[in-house]
Amino acid sequence: MEWICWLARDSRAGYCRAWQATEPDSEEMELRDHIPRIALANRCYGYRRIARQSKNEGRLVNRKRVARLMKFDNLLAVRRKAFRPPTTDSKHGLRIHLNLAPRMKVTGPQLVVDSRHHLHPPKG
Repeated sequence: MEWICWLARDSRAGYCRAWQATEPDSEEMELRDHIPRIALANRCYGYRRIARQSKNEGRLVNRKRVARLMKFDNLLAVRRKAFRPPTTDSKHGLRIHLNLAPRMKVTGPQLVVDSRHHLHPPKG
């Protein structure tokens, strides 16, 4: 290698740097093949979870490296919808009672519930 560098009038470090820049890294290519497989199998996985799963599978990866490769390959995680519990359960076998509050007429001193759900006695 020293003979090649002497003939090319280049330093050994410069030759190695130029060779590494042109030669694709097989580990990098394998990781770039592996990340989309995880991302497509688990659509909600971001770069942190993909890095964790890759580490669990025995690959030596850094989460910043995974984030860089995902950005380069334009891979995005799909966000899950937030859990919203149902407000009412109308599919039950219990008796349904009428809401009598709209028909109620205020006749005397009663407690009034305002919009903040605090109890206030009526004035007057």
